[in-house]
Amino acid sequence: MTTSYPLPPQLSGSTTVQTPIGDIKFDNNYFDDVASKRLYDEMDYQQAAQAYIWSTPLVSVTTWRDDQGKAYGVENPTDFIVFESLKEKRGIVTANLTTPYIFNFSNLTNDPIQIDYPAGQTAGGMLDFWQRPLFDLGLTGPDHGRGCDLYRGRPE
Repeated sequence: MTTSYPLPPQLSGSTTVQTPIGDIKFDNNYFDDVASKRLYDEMDYQQAAQAYIWSTPLVSVTTWRDDQGKAYGVENPTDFIVFESLKEKRGIVTANLTTPYIFNFSNLTNDPIQIDYPAGQTAGGMLDFWQRPLFDLGLTGPDHGRGCDLYRGRPE
């Protein structure tokens, strides 16, 4: 007897089930040794793929931070880098030619940071190392371009 994937609600006895990873044989409702090894190998593969997907943003930003620090002589956690030319921006996947990009990779291990954001026609954002947005700055932020002291969380 051959059963198709997804499994029917009642599977019993000896049968073969067609799955996305190939046929799986059951002997009296148990996997044989070959099927068991293949299923464990598939679980390992799926977990490795998920770990890779999960870690890609973290590894990317960490590499970017480290390489930027070496290339531009970043020595302090409060040092900022300003990218203006195409050559400077080529590592940024979504960069455009008309926007200057200002970057800092802050470490909050020992202390919080204080950002005094000036009023004006600017827009920016804060991301974590998984590239998830934390909040916006400037026109798209809570101050709507009026400037603010983000440490205290209030407009100036």
